[in-house]
Amino acid sequence: MIQSRTNILSKARRPVLSLIALTLFLCLVLSCASSRAAALTWEDYAREVRKMEERFGDYAHWPIAEKENLIQALVDMGHIRESSATNELFEASMSEEHRHQLADQIMLRFLGGDGNAFVRKDGVRAICWEAITDVILGDPSTWTLKERAWYQQITNMFGREDPDIFVLPNADDLSEKEAVAIARAAIINAYDLTEDALDGFMPDTVLYIINSRCFGAEARPDYRRWRVSFLYYQYGREDGRTLVQSYGAIVDQNGHVIADTELGEPHVREIALSRKTRPENGTSAIVQAFREFAEGEHCYFPWQWPAEAKAEYSQQIRPQVLAALEKEELAVLSAPASEGKPIRELIDSTVFAYGLPEEEALQEAEACQLAKQVLADEHGLSEKALERYAVYASFDITASDAPLWKFLFCPKSFEGMETVLLYKVELNANTKEAFAAYAIDWDRLFQEQAYDLLLY
Repeated sequence: MIQSRTNILSKARRPVLSLIALTLFLCLVLSCASSRAAALTWEDYAREVRKMEERFGDYAHWPIAEKENLIQALVDMGHIRESSATNELFEASMSEEHRHQLADQIMLRFLGGDGNAFVRKDGVRAICWEAITDVILGDPSTWTLKERAWYQQITNMFGREDPDIFVLPNADDLSEKEAVAIARAAIINAYDLTEDALDGFMPDTVLYIINSRCFGAEARPDYRRWRVSFLYYQYGREDGRTLVQSYGAIVDQNGHVIADTELGEPHVREIALSRKTRPENGTSAIVQAFREFAEGEHCYFPWQWPAEAKAEYSQQIRPQVLAALEKEELAVLSAPASEGKPIRELIDSTVFAYGLPEEEALQEAEACQLAKQVLADEHGLSEKALERYAVYASFDITASDAPLWKFLFCPKSFEGMETVLLYKVELNANTKEAFAAYAIDWDRLFQEQAYDLLLY
């Protein structure tokens, strides 16, 4: 029988076609595997590691299969290089005990071995998702805002709640660069530093909102704030990097330097005052007394103290400050490390003499209502609008025959305020007439000493 040419060619081509098909199939399989490996990132896989830690506890207590899965994932992601050790582990020809030992050795080597202080101290207990993250992403101070937000999310996977939630900036937010510049200027001013004093420091930033679940109805979850730190490190051969000094400030979404009242983080100037008045060798009695008053009121801004505290402080401290200024003994008004530069708040808070009214005189409650009426008449601020303001009162007796009630109205929250204005009303305590009324720009405060006196 004569076979057709077509049949003969078809049979001859079958092995060739089969080989081509097999080759294409293998390429497809390898391509898919490669794609899976390329798609796998630590940012995703860290969630699996956290689940394992939640289920089994520390890595040291994991089943060998889970340890091998972790190492295989790190190999696939390119963080651990394939080696004879990884090949031997995955062959699974050795006992389970030896596989545990080998897996632990691979992971400890991945963390840096004895070069890692935590490995030297804790051994296998040092293996955890945070340590792996530090190796893959590097030092936390170098992380991007996105990496910081991701890290917080992974940390809080199983019920933990942070009072602040890290978020990413959007087009409407103050930029990170602007926030750093504003915080830098505020820190230099608060600490009386030279313009180049922070040049060797590393800026460290996060943008955050408040976790309303931690604060209830009083929270401001839409109020976005930058926490800006300037960090200075020393580097050693054995200990690596050590933080030796830091400064920080909070800058809100409109560029105002603020205190975060929800988180209990003071204004940068308050923090600076706390440091300047910290007891040490050479701290004068006047500076120590200022600190004692501040700690007693839980506030380093004397203008925020109650009228009673201002009166007591003025009676005790003001004569000493005026005497030191008259004798030009500026050192006793300064922190030991400030090279004789007086603490500004110590000077400002004693420019005026404070006391308390006699029983028959105009009292604080009535005077405050009169001050609110002045703001309604001159600035259009209603009683409802003034509920957003904290009120700080003082009774000025510098001119004993014409004492003044002074009321400072400061917004409780700067949220949504492009320009933050404080209002101050001064009333003649004898005649009940308005003596003066001011609108004070918050962003100018702490920059000009003459302007700062409006707070007192």
